[in-house]
Amino acid sequence: MIAMGPSHAAVTFGTIDSVSCNPGPPPTNYAGGTVCATPYLSNLDPNSIFVFQDNGPLRTVVMAQSNLMNANGDVYMHQRKYYTFLANHTDVNISVGLRNADLSTKGTDFASAYKELALWDARLTVNLASSTRSIVFGDPTGTSSTALLSTGDYAYLYQGFSKEDLWPDWSNTANCVAPDKNPDECVVSPILRTGKTGSWTYAQDGWQIQSTQSIVGTSSGTSATYPPGWAMETDGSGNGVMIGVNRFTQHWPGALEFFNGGNELRIGMKPDQTLYLPNPTSVQTYAQPWPEYSIKDLWFNFFTPATAPGAGCPYCAKSASDAFLDYQQNLVGRLPFSSYNAVLPLPIVDPVQEDTYNKSMASPPEFAPTTCIAGKCLMDVGGKGNDQTNGSSTIMYDFPFFFMAQGSTNQMDFAGSQFIQFLQRGCTPSSGSCGALSSAGSQPGKLQWAKNWYRDLVFSGVVPRSDFGGWRTACTSCTGILSAYGYPDQFTSWNEGMRQFLDTLDSEDHFHLEWMSQYCLYSGDQWCYEQLEAQGLVDAALNPNIAFNNPSKMSSLDNPGRSPFSAIRSAGHWVGTNASTLQFLCDIHDPSVYSEGACQTSALANIETSVAYSMEAPALASGYPAGLTEPTEAICLHTFTSECTGGQNPIRGFIAVGANTNGSTDNCVGTVAPCDKKYHHDVKSFQVQPAEEGLYFFDKLEQSYRGPLWVAPSVVVAKDGNNTNLVVPLSDAGIQQSILGAGEWALNENFINNANTTYSGIIYETYPGYLNSTPPCSQSSGNPNCSHLCTIVKDCPFGGENYFHWAAVGLETNSIFDLSQNSLQPSWELYISKIGSGALNEWESPEMQAVEGLILAHNPNPNIYPVNPTLPILQDIAVSVSPAGCPGSSGATCTLTFTPPAGLATVNGTTYRLVYYAYPTSGGSPKNILNWLTFYPNCTLTYSEGACPSGAGGLAAVDGSGFWPSGQTPDVNTPWFSATPVNDPALQSSTGTYTFTPAPSMSYVFDLKGYYPY
Repeated sequence: MIAMGPSHAAVTFGTIDSVSCNPGPPPTNYAGGTVCATPYLSNLDPNSIFVFQDNGPLRTVVMAQSNLMNANGDVYMHQRKYYTFLANHTDVNISVGLRNADLSTKGTDFASAYKELALWDARLTVNLASSTRSIVFGDPTGTSSTALLSTGDYAYLYQGFSKEDLWPDWSNTANCVAPDKNPDECVVSPILRTGKTGSWTYAQDGWQIQSTQSIVGTSSGTSATYPPGWAMETDGSGNGVMIGVNRFTQHWPGALEFFNGGNELRIGMKPDQTLYLPNPTSVQTYAQPWPEYSIKDLWFNFFTPATAPGAGCPYCAKSASDAFLDYQQNLVGRLPFSSYNAVLPLPIVDPVQEDTYNKSMASPPEFAPTTCIAGKCLMDVGGKGNDQTNGSSTIMYDFPFFFMAQGSTNQMDFAGSQFIQFLQRGCTPSSGSCGALSSAGSQPGKLQWAKNWYRDLVFSGVVPRSDFGGWRTACTSCTGILSAYGYPDQFTSWNEGMRQFLDTLDSEDHFHLEWMSQYCLYSGDQWCYEQLEAQGLVDAALNPNIAFNNPSKMSSLDNPGRSPFSAIRSAGHWVGTNASTLQFLCDIHDPSVYSEGACQTSALANIETSVAYSMEAPALASGYPAGLTEPTEAICLHTFTSECTGGQNPIRGFIAVGANTNGSTDNCVGTVAPCDKKYHHDVKSFQVQPAEEGLYFFDKLEQSYRGPLWVAPSVVVAKDGNNTNLVVPLSDAGIQQSILGAGEWALNENFINNANTTYSGIIYETYPGYLNSTPPCSQSSGNPNCSHLCTIVKDCPFGGENYFHWAAVGLETNSIFDLSQNSLQPSWELYISKIGSGALNEWESPEMQAVEGLILAHNPNPNIYPVNPTLPILQDIAVSVSPAGCPGSSGATCTLTFTPPAGLATVNGTTYRLVYYAYPTSGGSPKNILNWLTFYPNCTLTYSEGACPSGAGGLAAVDGSGFWPSGQTPDVNTPWFSATPVNDPALQSSTGTYTFTPAPSMSYVFDLKGYYPY
């Protein structure tokens, strides 16, 4: 491997000139002290290492690692290669990473510099006969050829700018301009481009073949034609070598080169741009970003006459083109979809049953038209109709900006969704091959799409790389070094241009990598293992020195900390992704979490803190929880002080962080609060979805580390509101109840079901401290000071990103019914029928399948909603308590007696669910535990609008945000989800009695449920 960089003999090593070329690339265009013509070679490193990582018998993988050094011993960057050899193959796949991820804690230094270079090549000297060499290049329509007659001859294929699979954000994003304040939302094109957003001209457009000898065939093409990316050299005896690059045109620029009469092969991974002829003008050098890798997949096939393409041997390809396609198109294995459900956190459903159900609805969703064949209703990528990726099957360069884009295609792990759909729908054989794109039931392209997304971005550095032991080891006091989420984005780098960090401008609101660990286990990709085991993802999960994991590390203005997250979706994705990472590390027995034959619960401290601070602590709304206070909204939200409450409201059920300013300033019209363009507490249902899912992944993680019915140490949440040292318990049942409570809020209080279904669905955004509609106001008045009426199509219904609410309830009840056996299926069918192309990346996502699996287990036919009488669901069990009220005193116990129902079953390790409400025996009052407390956020006791009951009695919220009707008021009732759970294994084995030990001076109200057929 060779990189051409600046001369350290001509400039002072460690200065900006030692990392800069003359002329330099955009955006700085800093003119370094020398042209980049000094070779830095991997074979000059005397300490390079080679390690067998997989030693046969069918496959051998060798890892090689070295520095790129000049003749004086100066190290410029580093490289790592993974060689993959297969039995009975003459070829080798080499996955190469150019590494620029050394430790820096201050910036503007050699370590953190974007290091400039004129080229990055893989070069090989071949041992072929000295006769004339035949050179063949794959071109868009076949092959082109030339000959090399002497050592002065050369031939190469150069790929400039290409439009193949180019994601729209690349063209729709501006060039970086120095000094650019937002390097994560601008582009530095590796080929010089001029023009404006949406309309660019590239200095090197398309591809060309150059040779010192004549060329037979096509020698050039535009950026809209695509050579496959292979070339072949053969000597007069029939011996030769093929070279290629995986997804060559998508990973432009690149070059396949034969120099010195064919004795030296070169693969230009960042090719010498002066090769673009006839006039090598508008040439620019490259800058390798920090702390990132550039990863390329190369291919070499060494053959003799007996093993050459077309030779007819058992393992020979029919042609050179087929040989390359055999390499580039992965050999894929897949078990029946149901086999994966034993290990996946959310189950895969039968695609035939799924499609049959969806297309049979009275109003079928867009992704299941009545004309489609069940099991084949989703198109693969690049197809027509229900294509979920805008016709694109790969992603290049631009997606980090897309991470920060708004909209329904950026709220969940879309690459993971594509991967799961491949596992679900498979690869339908067609004429001996893995189904063509026209075969709608086949999904191989979605696996490739997921691979390209993870490989091109996440493995390269969207989550920061590190070559020094991980960012979790970089500092203990990290102010000015690492952000709250652990990224080194608090300082600038020399030559800084485009940076590919994930969603830094939105404070990781879109950190949705929950399914990457499952892809890693499936694919075995070594770059994936690196990010999960040693670098970016494990850094996120195990770093105790960043605010997302340890709020006491927040800056002095915000400390002592409340939730460090700016939006609840950020917390949800953070918890869900880190839970997946920690589960992965446990599964592979990684020493960072595994020792002495078990996964160590000490590894869960960070994620437990995140959950307690941002999801399980109480959030104040409508006067509850009683006694909790916080400053005015203007102070609490605008200054992001630590007195904001955040977490779950224990009466209404929503989950939100107090400092969420992502709302009222631009999302509702009018002049009256909360639509007065000032900051107010807001809750967005689509952001509650990742919180529910994150808690679900967290619960699964705790079960894996601690076992079923787990109880973790309580977390002391500092400065919760104007209170201090609030103790937040964490347990298996408690987390499951929180998930259910959030789902119940979304499907009851936040779901509008009007006679006019156009204005029915889940509301986009609500303000828990205000009425959803400010009186006087009606659905037909057109009053702009109505906060959230369903006449505002943008806000209600909101299409997409809300699927898990149904699963949040159903996964707890083991059905598609709530705790009172009300079917949730009608609201699901109404909601899903309105999902259109704006949510195309979410079609049949794991979140959607989680709901459909519950439905298919009970009611596979739409518009028919009975409970399946054979399946156990969570429902009430009558219980008596002796002595009454279970009063506590020294040594006292009480006995709970009940009759186990017929068909009692264990679901997810649980048979019974016992919860209680505790109150002081002297002077306290009991509360009934109800399945749900109805709250009307559009109504007061004296005003009704829309669906609110007129003249109903009840209890008004103290802040005027709504009311609870009689029989549902929180002064004498508490919802089941916020009652205290009993996590005692003895209860699960009970045959009708259970002994409970009360706390001194406390009495109790109990509610018992169990899993049994309805």
